Amino acid sequence: MTINNNDEAIGKRIKDKRNELNLTLDELADACKVNREIIELWEKGSNLPAGEQFFKLKKALSTNIDYLKYGDEDYTLPSTPMGTNLITWLILLAIVSSIGIIFSGFSALGTKAPTSVGFSIILSGIVAFSVIYWMAAILNSILATRKTNEKILDELIKQRKSNDID
Repeated sequence: MTINNNDEAIGKRIKDKRNELNLTLDELADACKVNREIIELWEKGSNLPAGEQFFKLKKALSTNIDYLKYGDEDYTLPSTPMGTNLITWLILLAIVSSIGIIFSGFSALGTKAPTSVGFSIILSGIVAFSVIYWMAAILNSILATRKTNEKILDELIKQRKSNDID
């Protein structure tokens, strides 16, 4: 099996985080419900966790998947969800650009230009607002879905742990 640099980097982050928390290979293996040898393979990057294993690992290492996969040094969850500022800016862009376009349409109606030109410009402003607002709504939906999925997966892991204990 060929190991790529990204897999090695993920393995290094797993090992670094385990050492930072002063966890032994056996302790991490117990927390993830796998054998010690599996943890060793993960840390070498020759085999990486998948699915539920990744969620158990992130929980055992008190981190998030973005840190493990991408190396984001700030692995605490931000107080404001990622993208919230982008959504706000998209909505402001939608409002400002559509108002500008609509006013241009009304100006065209006051000139000798054909009425259809003015109404076309006004319609373009409405369409611009709709498209940009739609983009903001989709981004907001994606962010909400991601947050919900993480909560659901954490809850499933808790339920499975409680079932394993019983």
